[in-house]
Amino acid sequence: GGASASQQSSSSNVSAAREAYERGLDYYSRSRQDSANATFLTPAIESFEEAVRLDPGYAEAYAKLAEARFWWATLDASDAARRTAFETALDRAVQLNPNLPEVRAAQALRMDH
Repeated sequence: GGASASQQSSSSNVSAAREAYERGLDYYSRSRQDSANATFLTPAIESFEEAVRLDPGYAEAYAKLAEARFWWATLDASDAARRTAFETALDRAVQLNPNLPEVRAAQALRMDH
């Protein structure tokens, strides 16, 4: 007996999502140490995108995805799609868990800029 196949796949998705999120955090912190350098920002965004694809209810990952996309947008202000991508991720994070500290931090970026 035990868990059904769908439960097993969803729990493995959650742990894979967590791994992708942790990887994204690592890249993201490196990107913030050298904010003029986009080298680590792209893999951070890709990692957070993977996390939310695996676990669509992952509010922290959406919040960090929004943050990373925000800084990505500041690198090329003429690219409106980058700003839209930030807004989309942030809106989803707020929908999922508006009181989460990570979500509030991402919202602060919207207010400040």
